[in-house]
Amino acid sequence: MERLLFDINSATSSINSILEQLPRLNQLQVPLFPMNQFNQQQLLGQDSLGLQIQPMMQMQPLNLSHSLYHCPFAQSAAQPNQQIPLIHPPYQSPYITSQNIPASLQLDHNLGASNNLLAHSLWNVQQEMNRQRQAHNLQLEEDRRREELEQHRQNAERRVAELRATSLRLGDREHNPEDWRLVQKYIELGVDVRIVLSLLGIRHEGDPRVNHRTESQGRNRRETSEEREARIERETIANETPEALAKRYTRKCPVCLNENPYIRVVLWCGHIICLTCALRMAQGREINCPMCRKRCRFTRMHE
Repeated sequence: MERLLFDINSATSSINSILEQLPRLNQLQVPLFPMNQFNQQQLLGQDSLGLQIQPMMQMQPLNLSHSLYHCPFAQSAAQPNQQIPLIHPPYQSPYITSQNIPASLQLDHNLGASNNLLAHSLWNVQQEMNRQRQAHNLQLEEDRRREELEQHRQNAERRVAELRATSLRLGDREHNPEDWRLVQKYIELGVDVRIVLSLLGIRHEGDPRVNHRTESQGRNRRETSEEREARIERETIANETPEALAKRYTRKCPVCLNENPYIRVVLWCGHIICLTCALRMAQGREINCPMCRKRCRFTRMHE
């Protein structure tokens, strides 16, 4: 803006200096059509040979009432010291400012060239889009949590139904429905169901009483021929004389001939070997006793 004012002042000074050299500008007659070299000579009243000639066209005096856009020097010729106005239209800012927007749309602060109404409107639109996006994300998160809770509740109901069927299959009494609702509640809270069932007295497959019943039923089954032979041999060994028992149960390992092994292992057949030889048998998938070559397994260990 300062550069533009400087250029305007410079042009004004140049125009004033030219007008001062033309004091008779108001008596000047100009043609109605554009001037060429011939018209200029006619205007001066001379031909190309320098002879005086009469004007060959109608002349009219200069109209000083024309607009400044058509004749910017008219008023300056009459008044040389008067400031010449701008010859261009008034400057209009290309930005939306507080001077060219309605008062109802003006903001509380002053709008400048860089702070315009369009930028403020775009900012409002962006903020509204962000609020809508956040609301949508919150709704999706709420729906996801609701689905997880519903799935967890369904899993708890299915688990309670399985426990109830197991309790009935094990021959337990029918419990109060309030107990099962309490079990479902604790399952949804993540509490160990075995603790809840034990406190309510409900039998389940992990209950020690159920396992004890299963083990007792297994002991009452018929023994196989190999188990019968091993039992008979153990009874025979038990009826031997003390000398024979001392020889049989000596601490010397019959495989590696270790005189005093730290840990000894008793096999089903009754022979005793050291722990090192027993581990070697297990690693080599050996299932027969190294002494009697009968199929056997470990029964117990002692020092």
